[in-house]
Order: sequence, then C-alpha cells, then structure tokens
Amino acid sequence: MRRPPESDSSIVSVMKDIKLDPKTESTYECFNCGTVVHATAPDSCPNCGAEMRNRRMPIE
Repeated sequence: MRRPPESDSSIVSVMKDIKLDPKTESTYECFNCGTVVHATAPDSCPNCGAEMRNRRMPIE
C-alpha cells in the first residue's frame, strides 16, 4: 500500500478558507428537498421552508 508524501501540496491547496461576502450572490441548496437557488443568504427554502446551505461551504 502506497502512502502519500508527508508534504503533499495538493492537500494543502484544497483546504483554503473561503472568504464570502454576504452581499454576493451564491448557489444555495435545500437540505430537505434539494432545491437549488442563486441568492444572497436566503433564510429558508422557497419550496418547503427548510434550511438552505451555501454549496461553496464544505459539509463536515
């Protein structure tokens, strides 16, 4: 089994923080029904009222 090198720069480049401007339009996805909208920080899904997530932010 091959181990990745200790200083793998490709891993570091993926783990950058994303600075988001709340006034900039982003793509959001509903956690419940999967509706995708382009908006500036929607409060809830326009179809079912559930929580939305910014698709640019990773889910952990």
